[in-house]
Amino acid sequence: MKQVNENGWDREGSTYVRIITFTDGKQLTGYSKKIGNNERRNPVDGLTNWILRDYIGGYLDARSDKAIANPTSRIDYYLNQTQDRIISLTYAAPDWTQKAAENKKLFNWINRLYAMIRAGKSSSEIENLLMVRTRERNRDALDYSIKRFFTLSDLNFYFNLLLEQKRYPADSIHHFYREYKSKWFSPHGSVSQLNTKDNNL
Repeated sequence: MKQVNENGWDREGSTYVRIITFTDGKQLTGYSKKIGNNERRNPVDGLTNWILRDYIGGYLDARSDKAIANPTSRIDYYLNQTQDRIISLTYAAPDWTQKAAENKKLFNWINRLYAMIRAGKSSSEIENLLMVRTRERNRDALDYSIKRFFTLSDLNFYFNLLLEQKRYPADSIHHFYREYKSKWFSPHGSVSQLNTKDNNL
């Protein structure tokens, strides 16, 4: 069974996985969803916002201090469940898969990103122009009626995170934990019955 890493990635529930490869050969893997958080309803918006965060974080911006200290060779984005590569990005240009290139929304967004980079726009200008900012409806943090966690390790991580944040009474958090575990991790609520996602771009 997969374990939650120290960053709290939801490895089972994430739509995408991303691997940053540096010029020194080291790699950094991340997932599109954190434990207890929602992903965007539109998967393309979720992917483009993540790519933009990587750019703002310096991984795709050759001018950034991060790039100067440890340059990025490429960033590969994959569908998490199938491990199909969607697109690879470098400082200079995107490397498309056919499926991604045929998605007009993604194709146009990536081309706009690189046009702005080549035009010398600042990362803040690019963020303001390209970030999808429409608000998603917030989910009740203590809602146990919907299956949100795919392993007991993920549930335990979220439980401890709620206790550390102290935004809710401890007894309410413990009640949520007991009810969720009973509903979704008991023999009649088998953890193996995973909700399938439409991961089509």
